[in-house]
Amino acid sequence: MIFFYKSSIKRFAHLVRNLVDSAIDLFQYVIFCIYISKSKKKIIISDIDNTISNTWPHIKSGNLDYLELEFIEKNVDLVKKLNEDNPVLIFLSAREHIYYFKTKKWLKKRFSKFILFTVSNPKKKIKYINHKNFNRDGNFFIDDLSHNHENGEVKFYDDLIAYALNANFKYYGYDRLKK
Repeated sequence: MIFFYKSSIKRFAHLVRNLVDSAIDLFQYVIFCIYISKSKKKIIISDIDNTISNTWPHIKSGNLDYLELEFIEKNVDLVKKLNEDNPVLIFLSAREHIYYFKTKKWLKKRFSKFILFTVSNPKKKIKYINHKNFNRDGNFFIDDLSHNHENGEVKFYDDLIAYALNANFKYYGYDRLKK
């Protein structure tokens, strides 16, 4: 009987967390839509993990402190170069929402003006990059769209990559970022 009770509590806690994550995802997406619908500027959307930060060694070691991640300077330089004419700079990261403020503090070490959105699942990024005000010429999407580095076999979000390669914006992916 106690086992059944504990497993029910765990299932309930998991359900609540998924509901909260979904609510935060929706809220942030609505804010994103409102913001870019008003913007007439060029827009850059950049990922963080394994794109501008070297995250996977920290995951592998079990010592993941979002404030202590190393920047991948050549990719930071790419984002800054694209950002020279003052477009809207958006960081879009698949991180747990509880790390939002730590992530923002970390980004301020290299970037002064940006907007941060977090999603609970990398596949939720497609809503952002598919938005009509982003999916147009002159905008940039910077994301390696990969995962599993820490386990020695890099895997890719092939459906997202296929979409990005055929979209109207300029896509900087794994091959360009890892050179």
